[in-house]
Amino acid sequence: MLTDGKEPPFEDWLLLMSQKFAANADHFYTPQLCMVYVASRCEGKARKHITPGMWDDVTNLYTDSKDMLDHLKTIYSDLNCVTTAKYQFRQLYMKTSDKFHDFLSEFLYLAAEAGVAEDDWKDELYHKLTTELQKLCISDSIEDGSFQEFSSAVSQTASRLEVINHRTQKNRTSTPPQKGDD
Repeated sequence: MLTDGKEPPFEDWLLLMSQKFAANADHFYTPQLCMVYVASRCEGKARKHITPGMWDDVTNLYTDSKDMLDHLKTIYSDLNCVTTAKYQFRQLYMKTSDKFHDFLSEFLYLAAEAGVAEDDWKDELYHKLTTELQKLCISDSIEDGSFQEFSSAVSQTASRLEVINHRTQKNRTSTPPQKGDD
């Protein structure tokens, strides 16, 4: 259901609408059926925005679902989404407290949204890793492998590093004090 364009994000909802119409074209064979479906998938503020264009006695009556969707686009589309994604991508760096898989997920999302060329992903990922991971993955970064191969190697390294750091932390907290440690 579209409510405020944030959850779910408007662009995701819009994609679902177009997929629904394409997959079930046999159900949506009239403009009226399409408009009813769009209205049924809106509530709250989104429904409030489209309702005036659905009344029979209104001057700007919707003629089809495209009119409705175009109206919602003027309200909910983020015209700066690529610019915002580029800025967020430039600011993205892995912190020592980050889990690699969470970081990689955000990296991939922002790289795609920002339009970063896939040929650059391997190098970009390497430069956004923690210094410790960069040191451990130098040889993987200079090999001719693909981004997928590189990110898998980094993932394995990060996982093993996490185990080592956890064991080191555990040993620090569980080691009894030695004589002369006063």
